[in-house]
Amino acid sequence: EFFITHATPADKAIYLNKILIHRDWSESGGDSFIMLITVTYLISRVIFGIQAIVYTIAGLNLIKKYNKRVANFYSNLTGKKMVWLELLTITFVFTAAASIILNILGRSFFVHNHWLLIPSVLFSALFFTIGLLGNKQNYTISDLVLEENESEEPQGKPDNHSILKENLLLLMDNELLFLDPNLRINTLSKKLFTNRTYLSNLINTEFNMSFSDFVNRYRVNYAKKLMNEDSEMNYSMNYFAEKSGFGSVSSFIRAFKQFEKITAGKYYQSTVKKAG
Repeated sequence: EFFITHATPADKAIYLNKILIHRDWSESGGDSFIMLITVTYLISRVIFGIQAIVYTIAGLNLIKKYNKRVANFYSNLTGKKMVWLELLTITFVFTAAASIILNILGRSFFVHNHWLLIPSVLFSALFFTIGLLGNKQNYTISDLVLEENESEEPQGKPDNHSILKENLLLLMDNELLFLDPNLRINTLSKKLFTNRTYLSNLINTEFNMSFSDFVNRYRVNYAKKLMNEDSEMNYSMNYFAEKSGFGSVSSFIRAFKQFEKITAGKYYQSTVKKAG
């Protein structure tokens, strides 16, 4: 912008018409000022591309860390994971890539081919998608931080690793806490008189899964039990999802497929056939 402001009318005309519109780089060869403007323009495009790549990598890493943090605090992740932000980041990448490609093609490409509306429609659709995805997110990182801070942590030295594991399994089997769709890890830590972070680390290392997956494993097993017991009643998946402690039928279907490698519907159909 600085160079354009201080350029002569003739230089502006060459830059706008020959370089920006027609991409005729040869026009910059005879004038050092035009060449300087052109090089500055090209460098800015390269920097923009690098920024887009760095933002994407950094953004996806932060989202991954947040999702892991959420999965180790809540058993029901419906509406809490930043799936929308992942899509938002990918949308940003497409927007940046489209911008770079359109800049390389130049304005003359669209003018001469009567495709002038394509860039406008493309960017309008991408920005609309960005706004729509952002508007759909009701749960944010500040909500997680607030709820974590409100959770009281028991004081004192954590229990022995093997004893805590045994007590955790007994608690889950005897009290069926997983049937509560709003179960959080601090509920378990309070009942076990231990530290929430210590319990989370135990679940991660001992069972090689997040707190959410740990609880959903119990829920899926309980759902299988119900399906085998009620195979003659022909219940819906909503029924089994609700009775097993899932927050939604979609999370139930996803978790069932994750652990059993078969859809809940097909599994239930097989139990009905066996009963028949």
